Amino acid sequence: MQIIAHRGWSEIAPENTHEAFAAALTAPCDGIEMDLRLAADGTVVVCHDATLQRFGGNRTPIAHQDVAALRQQCPVPTLAEVLERYAGVELLLEVKPHGGPQWTQRLVQAICAQVRTPAVRERVLLLCFSPSVLAMAHALAPRLRLVRNSETLPDRQWFARHRFCHAIDANHRAWTPSAVAAARQHGLRTAAYTVDRASDLARCQRLGLDLVITNRPRWATTWVAVHG
Repeated sequence: MQIIAHRGWSEIAPENTHEAFAAALTAPCDGIEMDLRLAADGTVVVCHDATLQRFGGNRTPIAHQDVAALRQQCPVPTLAEVLERYAGVELLLEVKPHGGPQWTQRLVQAICAQVRTPAVRERVLLLCFSPSVLAMAHALAPRLRLVRNSETLPDRQWFARHRFCHAIDANHRAWTPSAVAAARQHGLRTAAYTVDRASDLARCQRLGLDLVITNRPRWATTWVAVHG
């Protein structure tokens, strides 16, 4: 079972920053998850929220500010920096649709343009809760590994509709033995978020999930090493 650091090692460093990503690699972990948005100048940046207010910044949407303005408020990484700095690291990139359909399309196009080469594509997974966004990415980059995020796992037909995906990343509470079996029947890997308690991690292990996303990568890695 692989351990993925949620927004970097967000337990000890500001989430979605180079500090959190570098810390996660010392845990160690098997990969890093992060969130992507589009700045006003067309740069893909790493941030979960629509604004930087939670991190001490202003209330202006990220989509209305360029990178220089964003970095006057906090050290926002760009996707280009992440891909260069963490070469060889598996990266889970979650698309945050925002600004309407056309703006989201620009975001997906910009991401796909940066992860198109085989050397990059082989270590990137693109995640989203929106199936239409994933379908857009699939049309632009058919070989890109796509992951459907979901709070629930309704039925076997649901899995069949996601055959173009590489994996399903669901709330850890949604996974059941039958859901795991259905995912595997359709050739889908299984992932769970956000797993920060021993009882939940143990359940994910019993279910045989392929990877878990956690805010506590060092703890989770140690737990798996002991109980694996």
